Formats: sequence, structure tokens, C-alpha cells
Amino acid sequence: MISIDPTEARSTDSYQTRLPDSVVDAAVQIPGLEQTTGADIIVSAQALPPDLSSDPLPVPARRMLQRAAKFAVFVQRKSGGDFLNSIPHLAEIEERMQGWCRPGACWLLVTSLNLSTGNADGRDRDWTPEAVQGALLWWQLRGGHVAVLPDDSSISAWIEQMHQAVLKIEAEPVKWCCDKRAFAQFPPLQQLEYDAEDWRSTGSAFPRGWGEAKREAVWQALTENGQEPTLLNAISIVCNKKIHIAGIGPKLTQALQEWVGYKETS
Repeated sequence: MISIDPTEARSTDSYQTRLPDSVVDAAVQIPGLEQTTGADIIVSAQALPPDLSSDPLPVPARRMLQRAAKFAVFVQRKSGGDFLNSIPHLAEIEERMQGWCRPGACWLLVTSLNLSTGNADGRDRDWTPEAVQGALLWWQLRGGHVAVLPDDSSISAWIEQMHQAVLKIEAEPVKWCCDKRAFAQFPPLQQLEYDAEDWRSTGSAFPRGWGEAKREAVWQALTENGQEPTLLNAISIVCNKKIHIAGIGPKLTQALQEWVGYKETS
């Protein structure tokens, strides 16, 4: 099946989706897909959760996504100038995708890009051809794959080919082609580090409204003040109001106090 983030299907007076109609019509729109996985499109043999917008992600949805990711390709689609604008953020996007997908399943799909000039959509940009080619190279050196198509109309055939490949892999997950003892699995040349699951990444112990950015702000406040970034210390500095934390106002503080049963003392 083909799953896409709803933004990939959006068409307004000021914005027209770059995905062909055939892909949009065949796809299932899943809220929060890109936010959670880093992928705009996921081509899979199994169904994904219908909604990935919750933060933290409920355990049933997380497990369903993990099962589907075993036979799935995660695709970050960038057309023309959108790719050039995203160059400074590609490592972060790739890290999010690799947190879910298997080796070989992290793809950057680029269209309407002239690799020899660095132009996109026929317009000159600030990036040199060397910088553009370097961005694609680094995506691959970190363990991902790149497909550069001539135009957006080519996406349909590429998606269909990938879908058939995923279905074949599910039917034949192991293909022996050499002596297993002679094979060694090496990591990419440059690895992307992942934060261990903790209160900052999962949102455990925090009520609704305490998104990832808010939890990250508390984490930074703790480290900047020389405190261990433990859950106990995080709850303490917020509820005690001893440290000013940007973005954490009275409503969020009160919500956390009520959530953990904290009582202020005079």
C-alpha cells in the first residue's frame, strides 16, 4: 500500500501538490506521517496506523508502525526548489527516517533538479552544483539512497516499481547469494546518532500540550544549569518554578503540576 502525509495531497490557490493525481488517488492519507517518521511517503506491504499525529505515539500505533516498517520503503520527496531549501536539514530528516526504517529503505526522491548546474525548476539558487551533488552524496554516505527523476510525472512509475519490489521482498525476505560466513555487516561510513528513548523523546509523564519542543526546552534548561536531565529533575524545576524556561508558561506549568499531583507550599 501507499501512505502519504496529508500535506502531499494538499492543493490550494497558493500551493499545488507535486505528486501526480494517480499517486494521490491510490494513497492513504495518514495525519502525522512526516512529523513522526520523517517520510512524506511510505510504500509498504502492510497497513500503517491510520493516525500518527499523537505525541507521544500510543503503544498500539507504535507497534503497528514497527511491524509495517519491516517491509516498507520510507521516502522523503523533494521537488525542485524545495530540495535546495531543505539541504541544511537533510541530516535531521534522514536521522528521523532511519529511526524507523530498515537498512536500504531510506530514500530521498528528487525531481526537477539539474545536477550539472544546481538549478531547480529552471531557477537559479544560491547553491553551487558541487554543494547540490555533495548533499546527495552525504545522504548516501549516511546509509540512505537517492533517486533523481527528470520531473514530477515520473513519480508514479517509480512508486509502482518500488511497491512491487516491497511485495516481492515480503514474499522472499531472505535471498542467499554468497557464503553467509564470508558476509560482514558494516555500518554506513558516517553514522547518525539516535537519542535513547526517555522522557524527552517519548513524552512519558507529561500531559497533553507538552510536545517535543517543550520537553526539549526543559532538557536544555537542566543541562545549562548543571543538573542531571532526569525525569525527577525535569518535573521539579517546572513545578517549583525556580528556573525560567522559554516557552513554558503558567498554563503548562499548572497542567504538569496537576498531572503529577504536585502541591505548592508556602
